[in-house]
Amino acid sequence: MPRFLSLMFTGGTLVVPVTIQLLESVARRALALVYGPPGELGSRNLNRARGRTSLTVGVLMVGATMTIAIGSIQVAFEEATNRWVNNALGGDLTVTSDRQQPVEFTNQLMGVSGVELATPFNVIEVGMTGSTHAGVYSSKEDTIAFQAVDVPTYRRVAGFQFAQEAEREDEMLARWSRATRC
Repeated sequence: MPRFLSLMFTGGTLVVPVTIQLLESVARRALALVYGPPGELGSRNLNRARGRTSLTVGVLMVGATMTIAIGSIQVAFEEATNRWVNNALGGDLTVTSDRQQPVEFTNQLMGVSGVELATPFNVIEVGMTGSTHAGVYSSKEDTIAFQAVDVPTYRRVAGFQFAQEAEREDEMLARWSRATRC
């Protein structure tokens, strides 16, 4: 779409000199009626300085193109961010604690007026000392955070972000669920 707009505005800029010449004679009469002699003088000046007028119109078209393109990018970014936040974070409120809570705590939350659904989750931080890639070990001190969730209730509140094959989410989660029951 931005490429189409750029071509359209470029084409519009290139036809401005011809358009000015064609429209100037028609506009001269109208401008003379509305503004008198200054209107006729201004109209003739447009035809005499076609290069300057074309440059002005061209700059205005470039500005309009940039405004539309930047606005389009901003809208697309905002939509993508909102989609990610709604899918990844889901619920309206997250209740956390420094201590691990029993699973029954979820049932207690469900008893609170206004709570439609609650799902338990636990974040487990694990220290990492390195990684292996293509059989080569690299030393690296880091922390990895694993999130453990109750898949059936979590999917009703939020979603998962898959880097690949996102359309196979149901199949992958069903396979994972079968594997964890064993």
